[in-house]
Amino acid sequence: MFIFNNISSEDMGLIVQELPPISTPEETINKSDVPGGVPILQNCGYGLLEKSCTCHYEGNNPDKLLQWLRGSGKVMFSNLKDRYYKSYIGNKIPLEQILKNKLYKFPVIFTCKPFSYLLGGDIPITITTHTTLCNMKSTHESYPTITIRGKGSATLTINKRTFNITDINGGEIVIISDPDIQQVLNNKGKFMEGEFPYFDVGENEISWTGNITSIEIIPYWRTWI
Repeated sequence: MFIFNNISSEDMGLIVQELPPISTPEETINKSDVPGGVPILQNCGYGLLEKSCTCHYEGNNPDKLLQWLRGSGKVMFSNLKDRYYKSYIGNKIPLEQILKNKLYKFPVIFTCKPFSYLLGGDIPITITTHTTLCNMKSTHESYPTITIRGKGSATLTINKRTFNITDINGGEIVIISDPDIQQVLNNKGKFMEGEFPYFDVGENEISWTGNITSIEIIPYWRTWI
């Protein structure tokens, strides 16, 4: 079984005969030759993951099936129930063959971003005192959304990395650290100084100075698998 955009394959009459194998993203390596020396290898990122499910259809509304199996969204697989992938469906569903034969096997191919996201990392955590956050399943740095509440200026530190808020304008500042977005909401970017925060693997010590009443954190813990 898989769940795509909060809809289960079972609820759609789609029988999953084979789930994708559990795999990790491939590193993209750039090799630079050094005359008379040892070549330099540089990690340039990670490739997309292609996850294919073998299915057949036993439902009675193929139009609804096709409407569902398109576009992008979160996908969860029943062999890894505690995490999801950011994905899009990268193949055409063979409607004609499905209508002719309900036992016709076809792939649903999800093209996924390199890392999975633990479900627990989507749950907001509110802190009011200096705190250490840690998720033992997280195996790669993670990019949280942080909401700072209070007034005036403040300095926030995560594992000795510091950024400043010059004015908690309107009582709240929302910082999205996702590298694809990196935004301070409601046009409040001018009030933030420094790099966007991220969480390390292991313990993350969070402290601050200034008149902060609370901080809400959605950690979005990431893993290799």
